[in-house]
Amino acid sequence: MQQQDVIQKIQNLIAEGETEQAIDELVEFSRTNNPELYENAILLSGQYKQWKRENMLGIEQTNSELRRIEMGLLELLRSDPPADDHHDNKTAHAATSSSGRNTAKKRWLIGGVLGIIVLIIFVWMATGGEDTESSAPDTPEQAMENESSGNTPFTRLQIKPGTELEMEQEYPTEDNRFYLILLEDGNLCVHSSDDDGFKWGTRQESGIFAQEARFDEDGNLEINDANNRIWSTQTTDPDASLAVSNDGVLLVVNDGGEVLWEGKH
Repeated sequence: MQQQDVIQKIQNLIAEGETEQAIDELVEFSRTNNPELYENAILLSGQYKQWKRENMLGIEQTNSELRRIEMGLLELLRSDPPADDHHDNKTAHAATSSSGRNTAKKRWLIGGVLGIIVLIIFVWMATGGEDTESSAPDTPEQAMENESSGNTPFTRLQIKPGTELEMEQEYPTEDNRFYLILLEDGNLCVHSSDDDGFKWGTRQESGIFAQEARFDEDGNLEINDANNRIWSTQTTDPDASLAVSNDGVLLVVNDGGEVLWEGKH
């Protein structure tokens, strides 16, 4: 796909309110066309995802937060040192003409990207009033509803990928309504925090008794006995996290709030 086509596609996505997809298109295009721009696009993508995650969790956001992220990328792009396009030496013109064309091509691409980022900012400013109608943080119940992309409201557990769960250690959800615990009898369970009532467990679901439970860095929750893996969610997403549904069932969800795995009710 030609550069102009890519820029036009990204502009169309922004006009349709698909800012995240527009950023993804920019990342994918710059991956093979402009390494320096690719690094900046990755930075913007990561900051946007962090902003989106906090927004989903009901963390209070300022109107300028997204604009700050985007303006930061603008400054990075503007700091890209320009190449010298003036070739006064006629004897060197033939040898340097190719470099001049590449420099002009790069500047044209960066100019188009700058236009796209500015358009993102204008779109955000135009729609900012909708986001500021209620500046108060969401209640835990509202945060769960906002986080879910489907019909299963949830709240995330405070367990990072790569964590090996300790026996009898309580791992609470972000709203403290539930906690995950690996009992000494080998049952990995979800309990409610207010009355310690049982909600879900691996033994009741599949008869599994754990000696070790681990949330791997690839997004897979697994249970092992002394020698082998005996149960897992079979999920593979490095950005995945553990969560608990509104009715107390363990989930694995991706960064965008999509449920990748759900325990049996």
